[in-house]
Amino acid sequence: MAPSTPNPVPDFPEAGHPLVRSLEHLSDSELLALMQHHPDQGRYFTAIFCRYGGTLYHLVANLVAPSQIDGLFLWLWESIFAELPQLTLQPATESPLSSLQNWLIYTTALTASQKEITDSLLPANLAIASPPLRCYLQRGLNQLSPLLRLTVVMGDYFNWSDKRICAYLQSEGEVVTEAEIALYRHQGYEQLEATLPPDIQDIYW
Repeated sequence: MAPSTPNPVPDFPEAGHPLVRSLEHLSDSELLALMQHHPDQGRYFTAIFCRYGGTLYHLVANLVAPSQIDGLFLWLWESIFAELPQLTLQPATESPLSSLQNWLIYTTALTASQKEITDSLLPANLAIASPPLRCYLQRGLNQLSPLLRLTVVMGDYFNWSDKRICAYLQSEGEVVTEAEIALYRHQGYEQLEATLPPDIQDIYW
């Protein structure tokens, strides 16, 4: 049997954006500190992703089945995004926290070894949106009202029509019209965009 072809590391075009390239001279600890002190700016997390995204993708590809790679990669970076704001490195130790690189590799290996995570992964397509953008979009979605969030997710992720969303909500006891669904979806998109840091919009739009 011929050996399987390794999954190529995806291209992350945001790495070439001037806002990201301007941070290349900073150390990992400096990027982490800037991300923690400026949560309203997304360039620092994006720079960390661009620095280690390829390495972690290659590591994930060697730890799980091909069908799980992209899903786990996205799940991993969402987890990293949630943990970095509180992360405190311990350079003088030999623990995984001795450096950001060591912590990222340790977190990747630990995540891939948890069967309850890998078994629950949904199919993912990195071409739709890169992990940093997904992370900030998810953070924005969490700030929307439940109704606006549902219309945006059902319409954008599941490609449901306004008519189908309306029928679903009516079956759940909501008093709503198709015209109102279209309005809610528009409001949801506007509010979601407003939650995104301006530099994230600059990098990805």
